[in-house]
Amino acid sequence: APFVAQVYTAGLSGTLVSISVDVSSSDSFPLRVSIRALMDGLPTGVVLGETLLAGSSAALSEAIAFDEPIEQIAGQQYAIALDYPGQPSPAGLANRLAGASGDVYADGALALSLDGVNWFIEMPATVDLHFQTVVNVLPAVFQDNSPPVNFWLTRSPS
Repeated sequence: APFVAQVYTAGLSGTLVSISVDVSSSDSFPLRVSIRALMDGLPTGVVLGETLLAGSSAALSEAIAFDEPIEQIAGQQYAIALDYPGQPSPAGLANRLAGASGDVYADGALALSLDGVNWFIEMPATVDLHFQTVVNVLPAVFQDNSPPVNFWLTRSPS
């Protein structure tokens, strides 16, 4: 099954609470969403966290959470990888994504893979995926035992 990944740069340090992506499909295969580490600007086989959705689509307004905590370090790049496990043919996943034409998100790029291991970035970059990340930022000093604060870090091309 083909993979599509949006590379992004974490704007805050903390724990990734959820992400949102814009994928529209009537496919019968469930959509898998994973966060991957990068090497040389490309996703790797190192999966930091993943979840399998009940359906084949996801709306930008839908928060997709992960079972395991995923650390985010401000300034470091990660990838939101999408695929349909079990899909027998490389049907155009890229055609089901909503994004902005042009390379409007300068802190990342859209990467493609046929196997989830060997990735490439189309050059020149022609689209960025609509996405959002939510990071739970822990206060540096716990003087009053206050709970962590959720911050929305929206990185969505217009």
